[in-house]
Amino acid sequence: MPENKQTFTLKRIGLITLMTALIGIGAYVTAHEFNDGVITPAVIGSVFLGMAFPNLLIAGMMRLFQVHVGKIFLLIAAVCVIVGIVLISV
Repeated sequence: MPENKQTFTLKRIGLITLMTALIGIGAYVTAHEFNDGVITPAVIGSVFLGMAFPNLLIAGMMRLFQVHVGKIFLLIAAVCVIVGIVLISV
């Protein structure tokens, strides 16, 4: 069976983005509970940084197995880090 070596397919990007969004929802709920309902842009920035961390770990592991899928994890992590830094610095 031939392998599909296309890196950036819509299905892969969508599934990885969905996984990252679920992590973000969990981080947001945790931040909401621990901050007594006070959510500032810095807190949202921290949530985005927390969303990037699992993607970085998974991307590192994917380098051993499927490099082309790891690139998508790195792309999503980079977007989360950039958004997080911008929100924290505002």
